[in-house]
Amino acid sequence: MWFGNLVTMKWWSDLWLNESFANYVSYICLDEAPGLEEHKDAWSCFLDESFWGLGEDQKNTTHPISVEVIHTEMAQDIFDGISYGKGASWLNQMFNYFGREVFKVGVASYFKEFSFKNTELSDFIKHMAAAAKTVGIKEDLEAWCNTWLKAAGCNIIWHDIQEEDGKIKKFTVN
Repeated sequence: MWFGNLVTMKWWSDLWLNESFANYVSYICLDEAPGLEEHKDAWSCFLDESFWGLGEDQKNTTHPISVEVIHTEMAQDIFDGISYGKGASWLNQMFNYFGREVFKVGVASYFKEFSFKNTELSDFIKHMAAAAKTVGIKEDLEAWCNTWLKAAGCNIIWHDIQEEDGKIKKFTVN
């Protein structure tokens, strides 16, 4: 519970990050901890979490991972597969896209600045963006995060094919 105990979110709106982080890192620990080599199914189990989030995200009760919570009672409605599973999947995507070292540096920097303090999602993103810049990644992390965190529903992938004389001239995945 280092994420929730060492650094605590200011309000319910960002508490999903504590839960998703603890959930995600537990799979990293299960996968890499000495003495647990026989547990090679950590990422298969993680997929169950991801599918839980995807399943919840297809219901009419879906919501973005990051939701503005107006009052405390509203917080009860956002702790579900989206907060835990889809949120952990977002962290996994960040980890794999930016790399282990960037993730580690960003999290360490975040913990160092905000130890025993309250924070917001934007603080976490700021530290991850700074870490990404150290390895030359110039991605607009805030925009990238908002694409995933502020929108409900599953992403849809589709393709466009342009043919000419029975041959594919252009194939695009959107």
